[in-house]
Amino acid sequence: MKNILNEETIMKFQRFIAPAPDHISIISRDYRYLVVNDTYLAAHGREREEIVGRTVADLLGEDIFLRIKGYLDSALSGEVVNFSAWIDFAGIGRRYMNVVYYPFIGEDGEVSGIVVNSRDLTELREAQERLRESEEKYRHLFEHLNDAAMLADAGTGIILDTNKKGEELLGRTRDEIIGMHQSNIHPRGGEEDYRGRFARHVAKGKLADYVGEVERKDGTIVPVHISAEALALGDKRLILGIFRDMTEARRLEAEMLKSQKLESIGLLAGGIAHEFNNVLTGIYGNISLAKMMLSPAGRPYEAVSRAEAATLRAGDLTKQLLTFSRGGTPVKRAVSIKDAVREWCFLASRGSQAKCEYDIEEDLRYAHIDEGQIGQAVRNLVLNAIEAMGGGGIVRVTARNEDALDHALPPREGGYVSVSIGDEGRGIPEEDLQRIFDPFFTTKEKGSGLGLAAAYSIVKAHEGHLTVRSAPGSGSVFRMCLPAVLKPKDEAEDKGGQGQCGKRILLMDDEEMIRELAGEMLPMLGYEVEVSKDGDEAVLKYTKAKEEGKPFDLIILDLTVPGGTGGKEALRRLNDIDPGVRAIVSSGYSNDPIMADYGSYGLKGVIAKPFDIKSLREAVRSALSDN
Repeated sequence: MKNILNEETIMKFQRFIAPAPDHISIISRDYRYLVVNDTYLAAHGREREEIVGRTVADLLGEDIFLRIKGYLDSALSGEVVNFSAWIDFAGIGRRYMNVVYYPFIGEDGEVSGIVVNSRDLTELREAQERLRESEEKYRHLFEHLNDAAMLADAGTGIILDTNKKGEELLGRTRDEIIGMHQSNIHPRGGEEDYRGRFARHVAKGKLADYVGEVERKDGTIVPVHISAEALALGDKRLILGIFRDMTEARRLEAEMLKSQKLESIGLLAGGIAHEFNNVLTGIYGNISLAKMMLSPAGRPYEAVSRAEAATLRAGDLTKQLLTFSRGGTPVKRAVSIKDAVREWCFLASRGSQAKCEYDIEEDLRYAHIDEGQIGQAVRNLVLNAIEAMGGGGIVRVTARNEDALDHALPPREGGYVSVSIGDEGRGIPEEDLQRIFDPFFTTKEKGSGLGLAAAYSIVKAHEGHLTVRSAPGSGSVFRMCLPAVLKPKDEAEDKGGQGQCGKRILLMDDEEMIRELAGEMLPMLGYEVEVSKDGDEAVLKYTKAKEEGKPFDLIILDLTVPGGTGGKEALRRLNDIDPGVRAIVSSGYSNDPIMADYGSYGLKGVIAKPFDIKSLREAVRSALSDN
């Protein structure tokens, strides 16, 4: 076919396309360059005479020519071909080009060549890449936030997007959430309030920060902390809302508040417990002496026994109060609770119409506990179960070895032992579950509100965990988890038999009533006794007796002497005088570590107030027998 581009036409086109910013060239049907503009020349780094007249294969290479020949032929057949690609240029390096092949149609209506227009889109491409990367980063950040995130239209309040945490928070799928109005994710009845908040935040155009609630698909209300911020993406005005689930934080706040309540009552209990136990010791001890002097067959003996039982109940109440005070430090040792659990439950249920049924693991681990305190906690839980059933029914007692405890307690070597107390009562209303362990909280007409609170505090002091599971009409199950230990080596149960008559004992106590009581009890047990009112006097008497060759075989020290020298300081001074001194401390529990770890202080034992003659005999005999 005749080439219609004569020299005059070529020059006309040359002048026309010369200043164009795009790369423009005209190619003949035999693939030769007829016209190229200045931009094209600069990109290839060549002079015009090096290009015009040469073929595409000559300029770009045979391989590239074969790859684009199909496009060239399509344009020669009358089609417009459009494609984009990265192209390497000798003059300007690697660029991203949009290339269009136009068929050049002559006056006769036939295609006589190809007009090639290449536009440099590198900056646009790179901007698109940056935008894409930015969007991917945003999407990744949005999706992987630890909190629920929702994006809403600022004008309509319609939710446009949410992340996985948003689905979890609302209990809905992404498709269900997108399209909802932002106010409809909140509890029913409060939509208008949240619409108003939303509008105010939009108007302010700045970060909003407040506490609210959202409603899940199943109707559950979840407390949330909401942060909302206005955003502008292009011409769109949006609101980004971040919703942090406050359920766990609220639970921790409740635990902290509960601890603060326990501490508050502890201050009260600690202030009166020492004096109250001193009084109870005088009453209880004298009653035990009176019983020894009475015939068991007479009515006076029965009356004294009833008074003794009442005093023991008062002592139990004091111990519950002391549990909350800083004087509740447990004196722990390795204890096999397999049989002890049955005994504790039997004592608690004795006299009621309730029956305890047991499911206790055969190889139950040893627990690291203060046996007296945990026994009190179990009895409190059993009594609570019996009261919940109106005095009768089945109390189901289960004891198990535990390793994982629903993340409530950290994993530990040796694991845990759990004791569960279940009842067949009417259950605990949901609104009371959060307060069930609060001091003085009770739903019973005659309840003190201390039983469950005491059990909770005891278990907490043992680095354990006490939980409750209940539903109206389905009864309740209280689960106590305690640290376990390896089984201790076998020890002799009795190291020394009976206390020897004639042993000399020095007792120090600031209460005259207790000094008088001990002055009667100890001689009845076969011991010689002297008393002192404080640590200073005790040290003087002990020193004098040693110098006179009539040393004391044992000293009983009251740990706390208000306004005077107590047992701890007295023991330090006695150890300087006589490193072999034998001593035990007497107290109604104290926060001092000496009570929980008396052996580390060189003591031979402890005796808790209030005590009777039997408790005193056992403590003295054990201390004198300990070699």
